[in-house]
Amino acid sequence: MHKGQPTNLDESARNESKAVIVFIITTFVVSWILWMPLAIDAIFKTHTPRLPGQFFLASFGPLAGGIAASYYRGGQSGLTAWLRAIFRFRLSPKIYYLISAMLTAYFLISLLTIWICTGTLNSLRFLGDTEKLPGVPHVLVLGVWMLVLAWGKNPVGAAGFTPFLLKSIHTSRPPLG
Repeated sequence: MHKGQPTNLDESARNESKAVIVFIITTFVVSWILWMPLAIDAIFKTHTPRLPGQFFLASFGPLAGGIAASYYRGGQSGLTAWLRAIFRFRLSPKIYYLISAMLTAYFLISLLTIWICTGTLNSLRFLGDTEKLPGVPHVLVLGVWMLVLAWGKNPVGAAGFTPFLLKSIHTSRPPLG
């Protein structure tokens, strides 16, 4: 091999860098196309028409970025492998019990918080009522909240960021060396 000729490793690193760029651009474009009208309306009071759930739909930006970058990196087979790796639904029964217990605890904590703050549980009829999802049944609103905002971590966004971008960064630049 001649000095200065690219190696397969160099080519792989370049492709990985390009895939990370595809991820970042797609993530920001998808998120901000949806958030920008909301931000402009909030700042300038333009009364821009909104889609139902527009604020929450923007949370799918990292997932869209992961899909685009995985497809860029490996075509249809790369995308399929990535989706299979991040969406696994075959869990042990203990995990399903744990999820059920956590959801129950989350609901009970919300009830306790409402009771402590208001002194009554009459305000439960407002649980899940938000102007960001007008006309949507409260149970669905709570489902959306849990999907995109649950426990301080965005599972939808994390589906794009954690398995794609974080893995790419750690592969190309290991944290300990």
